[in-house]
Amino acid sequence: MDMRHARFGDISALVAFNGAVGKQEWQQILNDPWVTVTIAEDADGWLGWITYTVDELRQIVVRDDLWGSDLVAELYGEGYRHWRTAAIERARAWVAEDDPLREFLEAERWRPTGRTRRIPSRPHQFMTELMLEPVAKTG
Repeated sequence: MDMRHARFGDISALVAFNGAVGKQEWQQILNDPWVTVTIAEDADGWLGWITYTVDELRQIVVRDDLWGSDLVAELYGEGYRHWRTAAIERARAWVAEDDPLREFLEAERWRPTGRTRRIPSRPHQFMTELMLEPVAKTG
């Protein structure tokens, strides 16, 4: 497996892999100097990606058949190493209540802050803010 940063030529594949984010939004994301998108791929194609900023985990997306694998941890490690290197005090993430990522993050010492917000595309569902602190002092 290889990991690399996303490029503008990847936008169509990003949209096709997970249609939750459209082409125009991906252009904005890849134009933002504060956002990093790291793609995991092998000889058969894309496996998933992580999107993060200096202090926020935005998403980890993997193929459905890979959720129980080490890939989620490997992608998460990309963001975690960045936060540790930057010596930030805390990182945050907004995660849907039914997202399997929430269980993974809580096992990694992320804790709910008590803040929630509605998911615009699914108004009957909520996202919960999770916080990891202190990043610089955790294992």
